Formats: sequence, C-alpha cells, structure tokens
Amino acid sequence: MTEGVFLSGCAVAQGVLFFFVIFASAITDVWQRKVPNPVCAVGLIGGLMLSYLRGGLEGGPVSLYSSLGCAGAGFFIFFLFYLIGGLGAGDVKLITALGALAADWGLLKWVIIYTAIFGIPLALIALWRGKALRRGVLKSVGGMLRWRYKRNVTKPDVNDSSEITDNAEESITIPYALAICFGAVAGVAQLLAQGRALPFL
Repeated sequence: MTEGVFLSGCAVAQGVLFFFVIFASAITDVWQRKVPNPVCAVGLIGGLMLSYLRGGLEGGPVSLYSSLGCAGAGFFIFFLFYLIGGLGAGDVKLITALGALAADWGLLKWVIIYTAIFGIPLALIALWRGKALRRGVLKSVGGMLRWRYKRNVTKPDVNDSSEITDNAEESITIPYALAICFGAVAGVAQLLAQGRALPFL
C-alpha cells in the first residue's frame, strides 16, 4: 500500500514537472527570447530520477532506460535542426528535458509532430510582423509585374548607418518554446483522445 502511494506520488510529480517546464519555458521565451537553463536542468534530472524511482532501470510503465531513450531521441532530432540553423540551443535543451519527463516514445512522438505543426505558422507570423516576409513578397510581386527590372547599384556611404539599422531590424528571433509548449499540450490531448494512459498518470 505504501509503495503504491509512493509510486503514484512520483507519477503525479512527474506530470506536474512536465507541465511546469513547458509553461515556464514558453513564458520566458516569449518575454525574454531565451529558454532558462535551470528549468531545463530540473526537467532533465527530475525526469530521469522520477522515472528510475517508478520503474528502476527497465521495469514499470516508465524507467530510467525509457527516460534516457526519449531524452536522447528528442535531443538528436532537434540537434539536427540546430545544426542547420533552424532552432536555438535552448529549444534543444527543452525537448531533451521533455523527453526525459515523458519517458514514453508514444507521447514524445506526438509532441514533436504537433510542435512542427504549430512551429510553421508561428515562424510565418514572426516573419510577417518583422516585415521580412512582407518585404520579400512585395518585392517579388513587384518584380514580376514589371516588364523590365533594373537594379540600382549605389555605393553606400561609410558614414551612413541606415543600412546597418535595416539589417538589425531584419534580425528576427522566434519564441519556438511556445510552439513546443503547444505541441506538448496537443500531444497529451492526442493520447487522451486515443484512450491511452499518460506515462505520468
């Protein structure tokens, strides 16, 4: 009886930590454009420890091996996109922590799928608000509507800082932790809709 209560408490703690990590990271990323390292570290260590307490090395609904496997899978998939410049290091740390907390490939798979779904419109909105996409579209349409396109080439004045300012304005950061947060919530909803038990309940 005591062991059952303990395991149930660990499962609830794992679920609470899962949602704390995604919401805290999303809020911080939206406000400060960064994913806090302490939150990711707590999620990763907490996920590994709680999974071990619940299932040992490879037993129970989740285990240390399943937690490590999901953390590694999340890291590998997002690290590939980090290498090509599509994601920030904080996003890689966040999905690694969520993998450790999920400790279940069935959940992590849906988190990654829904993150991609939510991430595409989020990136487009950010680009549109930053005027980069808008300028690119207008320039392309304008070029197609002209019979002849003539490019004006002028030497920039070394004392003129307008070009530097324009380039700085084009630098756009996307709070991708928000997409990961939406993806995690949607992934949990997907499992519930399928009638499957969550790994932390």
